[in-house]
Amino acid sequence: MPTKPGLSDTNGSRAPAPEKVSLLAIAICIIVLPLFLWPGLTDYNYAKSILSLILIPLVLVIWSVSWWKMPGYSLRGHWLLLPLVALVAAGGLSLVSAQHVRIALQSLALLLVFLSFMWIVLNVVRSEKDVLWLLGSLLAVGVVIAAYGLLQYLGLLAGPSGLRSSTSSAISTLGNKNHVGAFLLYLLFPSVILLLRARHVWLKAVILGSITFSYTMVLLLRQTGPRVVLAGVAIGLVVGWMIFRTRRPIRANRGWLIALLIAAIAIPGIVLIATRSDRAFITSTSLGELWERNSGDARTQDWWIGADLLLEHPITGIGLGHYKVEFFPSKVTFLQTERGGVHDTYLPIADQAHNEYVQVASEMGSIGVLALIAGLACLAGSLWRRLRAADEDRRADLLLITSGILSILVHGLISFPVHLVSSSMILVLLIGLALSSVYGDDLSFRVSLSKRSGRIVSVILGVVFLALGILAVRDAHANRLMESGYAHFQAGQFHESARLLTKSLALDFAPRQTYYYLAIAQIQLGKLSEATENLEKCLTRYVNEAVLLNYANVLINTGNSQRAIDPLAQLLASHPRNDIQRRATYLHAMAISQIGNPEEAIATIETLIEAHPTYDSAYYGLGGLLAGQGRIEEARAVYQRGLEIIEQELIKNRDKLATGSTSLSPEQIGRAQNRIARLVEQRALLQEQLRQLPR
Repeated sequence: MPTKPGLSDTNGSRAPAPEKVSLLAIAICIIVLPLFLWPGLTDYNYAKSILSLILIPLVLVIWSVSWWKMPGYSLRGHWLLLPLVALVAAGGLSLVSAQHVRIALQSLALLLVFLSFMWIVLNVVRSEKDVLWLLGSLLAVGVVIAAYGLLQYLGLLAGPSGLRSSTSSAISTLGNKNHVGAFLLYLLFPSVILLLRARHVWLKAVILGSITFSYTMVLLLRQTGPRVVLAGVAIGLVVGWMIFRTRRPIRANRGWLIALLIAAIAIPGIVLIATRSDRAFITSTSLGELWERNSGDARTQDWWIGADLLLEHPITGIGLGHYKVEFFPSKVTFLQTERGGVHDTYLPIADQAHNEYVQVASEMGSIGVLALIAGLACLAGSLWRRLRAADEDRRADLLLITSGILSILVHGLISFPVHLVSSSMILVLLIGLALSSVYGDDLSFRVSLSKRSGRIVSVILGVVFLALGILAVRDAHANRLMESGYAHFQAGQFHESARLLTKSLALDFAPRQTYYYLAIAQIQLGKLSEATENLEKCLTRYVNEAVLLNYANVLINTGNSQRAIDPLAQLLASHPRNDIQRRATYLHAMAISQIGNPEEAIATIETLIEAHPTYDSAYYGLGGLLAGQGRIEEARAVYQRGLEIIEQELIKNRDKLATGSTSLSPEQIGRAQNRIARLVEQRALLQEQLRQLPR
């Protein structure tokens, strides 16, 4: 006879009281991590990563401390842990080829922490009540995230652009509308377990409303990937239900499931009518068309680059966490190949490959790929065996939990859910629940600890994770200093900016863009030699278009124009944005003029002005080159033409501010004001150059 949910574990014994504390700690973790915001840290996922390195080890320590009160303890394991340990080992081996070991160690620490969380769940969850408690916590968090995002969407709460109604404003506590929609997608199917198991009508109504609300927000955010994944996994769930025939829970909840099905069918139409902005999805004739409309070409390039990185280090990969480090130079190489030449879409800098499997391959090599395949095969085999052996109620639970896992794994083909703290937490939570003793002991094993050995292990874990927590807190403080330093830079307080950024570097375990922020502050302070040194450090850790541009600019201004040629050539070969390309072309012309090719430089800038007549810096540079060649009247004409262009641009930007002050976002107003300030400065330079020309 099945045990009464929540009163005992599947073996008929009550869960030890200390483990209830561990269960509460897990629930707190589920609630706090997705909702956590750290004032001063603008990267939401980074803040959650830091907290996860503190909170999850704390949960592990709380769990291990519970062993002290028992005469002995039996640790539960699963054969899935073996390929997962192999995956961790592959991450460790990737350090061999990692350019920066500390960057790889940061990623390895996060991997270990989340796998530990899965192991804790697998051990602590003993009853159906435990499952419902954790899934209820997850659904409650989803409702809060969805509600916050909806208020931002409606313009009632501030989003990244202030009080502005749009889907891009609905970043909630996750920092990006895409992350919000994906998070809500992943919890939809497992949350149906709560609807099936709830005993009170009012509670079923609340759960139904919560699921429906979360589903509505997934659709309202208008993301093609989650909707395609949702439809595909729903079809898979129907097939699974037909194979494993879980009739009893369906019959017992027929009315509620019909209501959920009606909502699932009706809400897309309601959202379409209400927003009137989703026609592209409806009218698309093929998946290929949807792919093209949703940055498919950029993703394809990301994947090719990942494949090229794998070929560089096919056994160990380029190093865990190093896709973002190696991306830019590999992008330049890729665009020069025949494969890369067919892509004309601008490819922005990518920290992630937008495909978890490509990223595992590139960062951990063939060893990591084999470990991942073994892990997925072991998980699939265990779930299949448990589904066959379970009763109908637990079979329904397993089907819904499996659907949640599949949502993440399938979405990982076109996105990076495992690199987001909130999504990773859902994945390891669902795997831990599915493999817990609640749903059987298939492929499980136990390791017994004596009281003494349990205490020794507990102390070791406490020391290790205390050290990890200290490093995480230091990193958080370093990041806050970096954010503050950059804010002071934007306010024109360059000395204070440099002081804070220098302090940040001293605390950060593996600094990256801080080198760049410090360098641009030092440029403003005239410390060009120090700026050059920091930019060179940055180029091996955080290379992007702005870093290369500033590096070349500093080299030219310190008389090292010959050295500036290579970074500028690399930058131009990367097919940068138009504004970056203009600036890089101009700097390249100035560099070649300084190394003895003024005529070529003049021709380059003249071509640049033809293509971009409002690019004011080009007139200053061209006039100087012409004057240097003795072509005074031509230089005078260029300066005068530049002044005319600047006056036209000043009028346009001032009119824009005067007529659109109520409709412009704060960012747009700031850009217009900065543009005006720069134009005024450039006008003064041109006027001074014009006065210095001989009559």
